[in-house]
Amino acid sequence: MKEPNIVFVCDDFTNCYRFRYLRSCGKPIIGPALIRKRAVDGKPLLMPRPKRPLYVDSMEGVHITLSGLSSKDCCEAVDLVHFMGGCARRNFSPSTTHLITDKAKGRTYRVCIFFFFFGQFQSII
Repeated sequence: MKEPNIVFVCDDFTNCYRFRYLRSCGKPIIGPALIRKRAVDGKPLLMPRPKRPLYVDSMEGVHITLSGLSSKDCCEAVDLVHFMGGCARRNFSPSTTHLITDKAKGRTYRVCIFFFFFGQFQSII
């Protein structure tokens, strides 16, 4: 299984043991939703980054900042964002487009509100 041009297709990114095994081996994995979307758009398939399965690219260009979440919730959110082609970070940056937080308070929230009101931040969740 050392073929560089082999991409695996998994329809379940949550509870499938095959998916977990392929991911732990660093194999490139895509989802059927990505195949359908790229075919409809007339675009070529993407080769996902190693250990970064891509179910669909609907969050391409989205940069999410996570704040105040438990480690478990944070890891789960990061995985979901990555599976949809987005970027997730703990620290706010000017490229942040969305904030996921458990509380409407704290330094990160205040910074995001400041950027939101000055038109440099796109969405608050």
